[in-house]
Amino acid sequence: MSNKYSYAVWSTIQDNKACEVCKELDQLHWIPDLPDTPQKPPHPNCKNPKGCRCIAVDWNDSETFAFIRMAGGKATFKQIEELEEKKYDPIRKQQEKLKISQEKSSLADDMKKSEPEKAILLYRESIEIRIKIAEKSKDKWNWRDLDYLYNKLTMLLEKQGNYEEALNEINKCKKLKHKELWIKSITESINKRELRLKKKLQK
Repeated sequence: MSNKYSYAVWSTIQDNKACEVCKELDQLHWIPDLPDTPQKPPHPNCKNPKGCRCIAVDWNDSETFAFIRMAGGKATFKQIEELEEKKYDPIRKQQEKLKISQEKSSLADDMKKSEPEKAILLYRESIEIRIKIAEKSKDKWNWRDLDYLYNKLTMLLEKQGNYEEALNEINKCKKLKHKELWIKSITESINKRELRLKKKLQK
């Protein structure tokens, strides 16, 4: 095995010719170089009169390799499935939260004329969800689109005459990370609003 994170996956043809010995090994993940682990097919104890038809497929993945090694050099398909569930569960949860944030923002867009106070609350909730996602993630691109949400929120606050609240939200916005990912025209719009609000509050 060429890669230091290499492991093998046993593959058995699941038909009426497959023996029970080989069927039980199907989808076994193991590190052949370790002691007390199976050698690659053909299996010496295969009961098929025409010989073992199993193959081993080589894979490379550091996380799965570490898991198999911790399990004693081999792991069942069920154990690997559970590992994959744990690995991708945070991604699914993040996607669900992003969807909730988008739904709140979309609902706020629909309500900003008829029920502006509720729309303001929804924009704030949408922003809060996005910030929590970004703070927990290693992916800087999760900070993107917050300019878009803050622009909508502060625009609505300004229209409602809540100048001080709008300015406070802009100050929060300017403290966020990775503003280099924001759209230039939206950033300019927020900056112009900030200057306008400061002038209004000075009157």
